[in-house]
Amino acid sequence: MLIICLLALSFQREHHSEVLSNSIDLASKVITILGVYFLALQVYKQTKSNDITNEFLNQSNFELYGFSRTKIKHEKPILCCTHGSFNYNHCSDIHWFDYKQTGNLPAKDIKVFLVHNLEKDDIGEIMKKRTLTEPIQYKNDTHQYKLSEHAVPITFLNTTKIDSLFVLMEYRSVYTNIRYKRIYSIEYAPCVDVNTNPITWRENIRYFDSKTTNICDSQTIGISETFKSLWNDLLMKMGVKKKISIEDWLIDLQ
Repeated sequence: MLIICLLALSFQREHHSEVLSNSIDLASKVITILGVYFLALQVYKQTKSNDITNEFLNQSNFELYGFSRTKIKHEKPILCCTHGSFNYNHCSDIHWFDYKQTGNLPAKDIKVFLVHNLEKDDIGEIMKKRTLTEPIQYKNDTHQYKLSEHAVPITFLNTTKIDSLFVLMEYRSVYTNIRYKRIYSIEYAPCVDVNTNPITWRENIRYFDSKTTNICDSQTIGISETFKSLWNDLLMKMGVKKKISIEDWLIDLQ
């Protein structure tokens, strides 16, 4: 009986020793896997952080100019022809401005549209009619923004006061896919006799200033702006909210 007990005890010790050894091996493997995972996670975070840093240092940027010009001050909306030349292709569109990509990183899925100061609180339908698109723009690429002659109602032109146009631009970064929105203002003054009734914007206003008034992007947008955008979207779907302002458009980055 004593021998049997000793053999049983020996077997039990060997069994527990084997279980313990297997447990240690398993724990060692789990710890190794977790270590590799967390290392990979840290590398990913560091790479992502470096990408974002590089993005904001070299991000796409745009500047506005008069048509076929290198500045916007003193320029004006004109027909499709270079200054002092004949309109050989008989284009009847008004060329409002040129926009040039000046950042080091390319921009993709670019959308640009123009609204008058008197339209800025209700731009829903305007976006559908005045948006021009470009698939991609590299550094120093320049494109023209043009519309049919009466796309912007001439009734907005008050010959007795200065006023503003707003250029709304949306695009994505090729590098990180961050979505950007920018609002530019173009200040103008009428250059026609106050007693006349102009029938076109062409040649009848002159720009005297342009600046970036607001910027938003999908990487840094705040929680309050995101919540407001989602709330606006819900109200629009319910039919409670009827209008989209340029401020609503700016924070809609979903």
